[in-house]
Amino acid sequence: MIRNVQRFAAFAVPLSALLLCTGCMGRMIREGAGVVTGASGKAVELQPLSGRQLDQYGSISFDSLGTDMPNVPSSLPDRIRRQTLEALREKKLFGDGGPALVIRGRIIHYETGGAVDAAIGPLQEVIARVELADASGGTIGVANIIGRAKSLTAGGEGNLAEGAAKGIVEWISQHRSGSR
Repeated sequence: MIRNVQRFAAFAVPLSALLLCTGCMGRMIREGAGVVTGASGKAVELQPLSGRQLDQYGSISFDSLGTDMPNVPSSLPDRIRRQTLEALREKKLFGDGGPALVIRGRIIHYETGGAVDAAIGPLQEVIARVELADASGGTIGVANIIGRAKSLTAGGEGNLAEGAAKGIVEWISQHRSGSR
């Protein structure tokens, strides 16, 4: 009987340690990947654009990005605007001439995570309702843009702005042919 308990313990203790470490290893891998890839961004269209509807626009303008939420850092809207314009320039989606596509919107959700963030994973996110409009102000399309931190070490305002910019640029890229 004692021999059976010893055999079981010799098998069960290392197996338990292995199972516990698997979760830790997975978390470490996700954290490392999050640092390398940065925040994620996506767009959920509410008023869809049809086809390559944005090809007629030769330039881009970021009108405004406001918020009524008290917990949003005051510099976040400007960071999103700046990072979006930089990413659009890098992709060479717009030049300096022709009719302007106007981006405007409002931050409608901002979550910093807190203690739960440290326990179960990154919950930092920003959601902005963004409109694309023509120069006359007419709305062309509307989407919720989601910027989300993918790791605790790569969270914070700068990464959330980067994620939101990625979402806006991806949304515009889907409806525009090639680079200019």
